[in-house]
Amino acid sequence: MADIYFEKPTHLVYWAIRQKSTGWWLPCFDGKQKRGFTYTEPSERAQPRLFTRLQDAKLAFRWWLKGKYQVTYGYDFEGGDTVHEKITPQSHRKADDYEIVCLSLVEWVKEQNNARQ
Repeated sequence: MADIYFEKPTHLVYWAIRQKSTGWWLPCFDGKQKRGFTYTEPSERAQPRLFTRLQDAKLAFRWWLKGKYQVTYGYDFEGGDTVHEKITPQSHRKADDYEIVCLSLVEWVKEQNNARQ
C-alpha cells in the first residue's frame, strides 16, 4: 500500500451574512425559487451564500435590507421597451441583527507517494 500524506493546506477566504439572533445564514440561491437573493430569508438548514470579496457581501446585504426587489419588463407600443422596478420593504429585516462574517476554508491536498512501488 502506498504512503499517503497531506501537502501544505490552501486557504480560501469567503464572506457570508449571518443572523445574530439565530445563528442562521442568508442562503445561496438554489434556482428553485424563481426569484433572486432579495427574496431569501435566513434558514437553519440552507447552505450560506458565499462571497469572494467583502465589498460584494456588503452590497448584497444592502440590497437585501431594502426589501424584495422585482423587475418587470414590458413593451409600450408608443415608447418601446419598458422596465418597471419595485422594492417591497420587509420591516422584519433589521441591520443590527446581522453580521458579515469572514470564513476560511482549508483545502488539504491528498497525494499518494508512489516512490516505493
